[in-house]
Amino acid sequence: MKKIIFTALPFLLASGGIFYWYHDNYGTNDYYTKINQAGTRTYIGEGAGHKVYKYRYKLASFNAYGEELDIDFNSRKDHPMKKDAYLIVHVNHKKGVMGWEEIAKSQLPKKAENHLN
Repeated sequence: MKKIIFTALPFLLASGGIFYWYHDNYGTNDYYTKINQAGTRTYIGEGAGHKVYKYRYKLASFNAYGEELDIDFNSRKDHPMKKDAYLIVHVNHKKGVMGWEEIAKSQLPKKAENHLN
């Protein structure tokens, strides 16, 4: 029995450590926001012989519990985002915004929706 415990214990500790590290570096929390302002066109760099621009947004966002977080992110292309669009934003506490996608208003949690209207 002792052999099994001493064999399994390091494996369990290593697995727990790997899970914690992965969640800390790549795990995200979902926040909800609404595009209620025009983004700022920002120069990103050079690509394929042309200048690359994206639109930068600084918006208030809310999680499903109604807690606020100010977020800062860029559009994916050189086009402003659709006005009054609702987004779910995936935020890592170390790296910031990891991604976002547009959602319908009906998909908003009630507490987040109350703050966004």
